[in-house]
Amino acid sequence: EVDDRCPPLLVHGPETTGKTAVVREVLRQTGRPVAYTSARACANARNLIGSALVQLREQGWLGDRAGLACSGTADLLNVLRSAKGSDIAAYWVIDDVETLADGSRNTESTRFLQFLVQLRHFNLPCNLNVVLVSRVSWDSFQQGCSHEENSPTGIFFPAYTVQQLQEILMGERQTLVPKSTATVTQGEDGADEGRREWKRFLSIVVPAVSQYTGSIHMLRYLCSKLFASFDKSDRFGSRLQRVIQHMRARGISNVTLAEFFERDRVSQVQSGADFASLDSHSQAFVSSLPYLGKLLLLSAYVAGWNPHT
Repeated sequence: EVDDRCPPLLVHGPETTGKTAVVREVLRQTGRPVAYTSARACANARNLIGSALVQLREQGWLGDRAGLACSGTADLLNVLRSAKGSDIAAYWVIDDVETLADGSRNTESTRFLQFLVQLRHFNLPCNLNVVLVSRVSWDSFQQGCSHEENSPTGIFFPAYTVQQLQEILMGERQTLVPKSTATVTQGEDGADEGRREWKRFLSIVVPAVSQYTGSIHMLRYLCSKLFASFDKSDRFGSRLQRVIQHMRARGISNVTLAEFFERDRVSQVQSGADFASLDSHSQAFVSSLPYLGKLLLLSAYVAGWNPHT
């Protein structure tokens, strides 16, 4: 039997530490209705409320009453107070909560979050549990309010250490290393040699790259791209340094890293070609695209600067 008495939770910690994945899996195991919303995507409280109620209605929780327009917390309370027959609890997950503390929305968003963590104190006929997922702690939303009873229960996910990152990637060698670049070996001795080579590779790459990003997703991508040149020590060292310089200059995202490796690939095919000629080639390619194709390319570039959490 699932105990549905859940205090408001704040799951917080650095990006790519598994916060959202763990929350999703735990709630999936409960079998309860769940509304997943993103503060980054919804941008304001009204959109968050609307998205959550629509999802809960589609899952048979709250009934048709959830279809009414909600412009704020008062309307949300009216909907929840009229929710009769919702015997089981539901969960409302709000991801990327730290974006609500940015800019001019800070005061309004803080009041909205404080309302959510006090939702359990209202005399409601239904049980809606709130789970906040954030990169920052509750202190960032306090704004002078230090009442402990108005704070959610915090669950902290620490950043991966270098050793933990190496252990994770060590177990993913078969997935990350293409067969064409892996050392062709036979028997247990050959398999051990392959693991030792992968371990040496990780002992160089992970400490160097983790100074700029602790994202396990980025490290997976970089390792899969860099390992092919690991046996060529001179080329590997210079390539790793170019990757790091590129991350420092252009930022860390899927788009910028993909751009680097594409330029690197073309420069190998066209030895002696400088980046100016590659820029000309890229401009010619973009110019040849139809209008909607250019918009799609621009959207992909913008999305690349918003890392997945």
